[in-house]
Amino acid sequence: MPGGSRERLLIPTEVQAILGVTQKTLGRWADSGRMPCVRTPGGHRRYRAVDVERLRLELGRDAPATPSRPEREIPSRRSRRLLKPEEAAAVLDVDQWTVRRWADAGLLPFVRTEAGHRRWRRGDLEKFLANRGLRG
Repeated sequence: MPGGSRERLLIPTEVQAILGVTQKTLGRWADSGRMPCVRTPGGHRRYRAVDVERLRLELGRDAPATPSRPEREIPSRRSRRLLKPEEAAAVLDVDQWTVRRWADAGLLPFVRTEAGHRRWRRGDLEKFLANRGLRG
């Protein structure tokens, strides 16, 4: 990255959710230069957050809703541990890809680790279940 700065890069599913477009549309925009991207060493596309925001404003799209997570005391160490996708899926009794889709759609709050991985708080999952009426 220019100047050695660490700018925020987004994965395609994040950009799709922000812009409200399909994977195919995002790929076409990247190929045409409308949505600039960088390639990882493995050839995967990553998008600069500033470029995504510029295009979002250009398209007149509303900013994506950010899930509100009130700060609260968590009593046990187990409750503080962040869950991996497959662990979150087990709590919700769904496939891990469903967890990822819900997170991409903004329905299920998550946090990102420093390495960029998504992780879930058990309390957020329990609240999600209660709000969705999925738990008896």
